[in-house]
This record gives sequence, structure tokens and C-alpha cells, in this order.
Amino acid sequence: MQEQRIVSKCVADEIYKLVGKEDDKLKAEFLEDEEIVNRLIAIKLSLSNYNKIIEQNVNLQTELNLLKDKIKDIKKKPFFPYALNSGQNMDFGEFYLISHAWFTIPNLHEQLGIVEVEWKSSGVRKTYLGKGDSNGTNFKADVLSIALHGQKIKDSSEVQ
Repeated sequence: MQEQRIVSKCVADEIYKLVGKEDDKLKAEFLEDEEIVNRLIAIKLSLSNYNKIIEQNVNLQTELNLLKDKIKDIKKKPFFPYALNSGQNMDFGEFYLISHAWFTIPNLHEQLGIVEVEWKSSGVRKTYLGKGDSNGTNFKADVLSIALHGQKIKDSSEVQ
């Protein structure tokens, strides 16, 4: 014999609201006990899954924030992966030379340079990549040529 317990009408109404489905042919109060228990178990599992999803979302958001911070750090680093030589704020008329680096690539005969300059008119620092006019024989001419005609690879006013 099955034990019978009495619950208040208020509690029963709330249970029936929880387990009822719009497409039920019978009202929830007329469902078999086994069906009501199965639906309550499904609700409990859904709630458990919901809490796990919330926890997973928090973990993913934390991971995303860490990756965003790493990207910001990478953006702050110079384009060129090696330390640049100090330009000692050498005056080139329109700009000061902040730093520079020179390198060659085996299949190219020209020397390439990276120069970071600070433009006097705006105070903005920009980094350029290019080939100098003298191919390494005249430092000042090469710096000037790259700053005026090279490819801009970094602009301090664009960093966020």
C-alpha cells in the first residue's frame, strides 16, 4: 500500500504549474504520480544543467578576458621581435629618431630597416619598415628614406 501525504492546495497548484505542459491533453492535476515525479526529476536535471552552464560561462568569460589581456600586451610590443637600437633622439628636421634596426633577408640583396620616429608636429610616434636609399652606406639617408617612404607598421596614436 502506498503511503499518502497531504500537501497544501497552494503547494500542489505550484507543482502542477511546474510540471504542466501546454500540449498536455489532461490538466497536470490528473496526471499519474509517476509522470509528475518524472517531470519533477527532469526539472531538477534542467536546473542542475543550468547551473553547470552558468559555471561554464563564467569560466569561458574569465578565459576570454585573459586572452584579451594577452592580445593587448602583444599589441603594445613592437612589430620587430628583437630589441631596437636607440636612436638617441637624433634630430632629422621633421622628426626625432627614437629607435632603429637593420637586417637582411637571404633572398634579398638590399638591407631593410625599421625606424621608430617621433614627429615634431604631432608628437606621435610611428614605426616604419623599408629599404633605405643607400643600402646601408649612409645611415641618415636610409633613416630619412624609410621614415618618409616606408610602410607604417605601428602608430602610437592608434594603440588602444
